[in-house]
Amino acid sequence: MNDCLHALSALPPEAGGPRPGEGLLIALSGGADSVALTDLLRRLAPARDLRLVVAHLDHGLRAESAADADYCQALCARWELPFVRTRVVVRPQGAGLEAAARRIRLDWLESQRRHFGLDSIATGHHLDDHIETVLMWIERGAGLRGLGGIAPRRGCFVRPLRAFSRDRLRDYLRARGIPWREDPTNAAADRPRTRWRHRVLPALDRALGPRWRERVDGLSRRARLESQALDEFARAALEDLQVPDPRAEAGAGPRVLDRVAWQALGPARAFAVWRVAVDDRAARPVHQKWNENRFRDVLSFIATARTGRRRPLPGGGWLEVERDRLLLWPAGRRHTPPPPGVLGLSDPAAVVLHEESLPASLPALSFCEDGAAYLDADAVRPPLRLRPIRPGDRIQPLGMRGHKKLRRLLAERAVPRTWRDHQLVVEDRRRILWAVGLTTSEAVRVGPDTRRVLRLALSPRGTDAHDAQERIVSG
Repeated sequence: MNDCLHALSALPPEAGGPRPGEGLLIALSGGADSVALTDLLRRLAPARDLRLVVAHLDHGLRAESAADADYCQALCARWELPFVRTRVVVRPQGAGLEAAARRIRLDWLESQRRHFGLDSIATGHHLDDHIETVLMWIERGAGLRGLGGIAPRRGCFVRPLRAFSRDRLRDYLRARGIPWREDPTNAAADRPRTRWRHRVLPALDRALGPRWRERVDGLSRRARLESQALDEFARAALEDLQVPDPRAEAGAGPRVLDRVAWQALGPARAFAVWRVAVDDRAARPVHQKWNENRFRDVLSFIATARTGRRRPLPGGGWLEVERDRLLLWPAGRRHTPPPPGVLGLSDPAAVVLHEESLPASLPALSFCEDGAAYLDADAVRPPLRLRPIRPGDRIQPLGMRGHKKLRRLLAERAVPRTWRDHQLVVEDRRRILWAVGLTTSEAVRVGPDTRRVLRLALSPRGTDAHDAQERIVSG
């Protein structure tokens, strides 16, 4: 009866054993696995100084679900364990009822972990669950991550029973006289996991002998170690591919990668780098949304897509191609406008335009900077107006004889397509004088005969350092 308790107390943290002083939220469904987990952890708690809270989520998907919740509450009351329960309504959203219920359960458990200030969420996954998962991933054509199966620890989740078989846990409960609730859906013949559990695994037991599950578990441990090492190399390669971008620095945009360097990686390294890039940008783990075909589709898209093309990614987020760059947008964020003042791209309502008269004899005078422009004042025809770009806008760029469409100029300067609608221009009564951050007009260029220089500058609205001395030109 104490065999399981001794085995659990001997487990190191990396194998799922609780850390001394760890705060654990126990996910209790009422089934044998989670009931055994709860009893083992409460018995181990005094020796390890564990802080325990038990949580039960009633999805309301079965007629017996309310009775399951009542059983869990009564069990925790008898064991004097803190207990929290709630009932939710599950509505499938594209991925199916079971996937929607799982997402709600994970989100709720995480919210309770944070609420109670606990370190980890303990679930009742055991060795048989792990073996079934590995075999299902092999059937789908898994790589190293699939062979790793259910990790004893991953993120804030810990599986203390990962080394225990299903039969061993049930024998433990019977020896202690502890009943549990049976979920009838676990015997449903139409569920893939049930087919593996009741048909395939017994056949493998007969064909391979009693220790084949231990050998699969050893394979999974090696696969996880090798996968972790590969991820470390891939993460270093990802950092080398990353291109500095103001949107990322402002916390508002995508991860930007060098497209040319990406294509030079080759398929094998590209797979590994892409995997860690997706994991970093996803709001939740999305490894189950990817397979080899989806990876290959993305690599093909990167190699052939034209500038401005984009596609949704499995599990959330977007991939966008901008000439020689790749934009990896996280889930829930797309086409975020640039921060004010970046290459003259902003919202006119967020900035003010200042006008200042300068002598024409200033030494080393630059004609255009990111936030300022210098024009021949006598060639300007007031009033001036600050506005966003419009379709068909043209300018005679500094140093050129002819005119050019502003959108073409933006494309030539490799300004991302999703930023171009935010380009600001300053015009007088006759022409565009300044495409902010890009160029001034040749028609108002400061030259040898210039008598007065007009300096235009942008500043964020609300800054008033020189407003009293400068005339604010209203948009």
